[in-house]
Amino acid sequence: MPYAKRAACLCSLAISAILAAGSPSLAQEPTAKNFKPATLSEKPSLAGSSTGKAKAPRGKKQRDAAPAGRRTNPVRAKGHSRAKIDEVNTWLIFGFTEGSDVGDKGEWTLFHDSTVRTTAHGPALSALDAGVGIGYSPSNRAVISLTATPSFERNAGVIGAPNGANAVGSHALGASASFKYQLFRRDEAPMGLAIQISPYWQHTTAGPLEQSTLGSEVRLLADRVLLPDRWFAALNVAYQPHHDAYSDGSTFRKTTAEISGAVSRKVLGNLFVGAEIRHVSKYQGFAFEGWTGDAVYAGPTAFMLLGEQGYVGVAWSARIMEQATVNL
Repeated sequence: MPYAKRAACLCSLAISAILAAGSPSLAQEPTAKNFKPATLSEKPSLAGSSTGKAKAPRGKKQRDAAPAGRRTNPVRAKGHSRAKIDEVNTWLIFGFTEGSDVGDKGEWTLFHDSTVRTTAHGPALSALDAGVGIGYSPSNRAVISLTATPSFERNAGVIGAPNGANAVGSHALGASASFKYQLFRRDEAPMGLAIQISPYWQHTTAGPLEQSTLGSEVRLLADRVLLPDRWFAALNVAYQPHHDAYSDGSTFRKTTAEISGAVSRKVLGNLFVGAEIRHVSKYQGFAFEGWTGDAVYAGPTAFMLLGEQGYVGVAWSARIMEQATVNL
């Protein structure tokens, strides 16, 4: 078994143990703090040395970089029974990993996210992926969103090429939709559980070559309160099939699989700090026909509410292990 896969197995076991560690009695302990519902207007920016990104419905490059946040209400409405359990909306506090919570019924959100990707190994790479969209919560369990996803990338064709003489640039424009449904709240089960489906399309131009990508992501999200109003943990599992068609007539079917886990601690008022680890694997075909590589990423996260109308979030994710037959 490849080293990265062994690391992924250990990672998933560790995160499962963390999720199982939270006592149901602790998770249901009422809190006495008062709070007001807040509507967020901006997504967190996430920067990374290997990959970094803010969460949004993903385009191809965003998926490959690694998955992080959406605007939503960080706190439940006072009428919600879960207010007796915890006041924290976990959707955005974990970085690339997402919590199971959604927004309040009737909530509209305009959002923007930015992603910066760089590399410290091999040919130089710099990329900016962005997303601008709108979201709506038709119920207290669901949220839907539509996003436009422009992207720009530049990488050196030869290591050490002077002044970018052999640099290759590309630009892309795409669109994505997302539907997230919360199956269980944390007051209904030992942990919160949600499913998210995000189909997308992206057209990329790199010199004379053009590429169209059509795909989707299915993501299962689980989270748990480890200590009321203090410690939180989350686990995500994602399946991301996509079809690439090139202007020269060639086509490819590929799949990305991801498992990630994170913990976050509320330290001061609206400030959360934590850490996460992710394992990403790539395959030929939609049914995992041929393995092409995997990598493990890890890094710290931070999230802070800014009054009742916004927030800022940062997640840095560095590649700590990789095995591949092709570039990841």
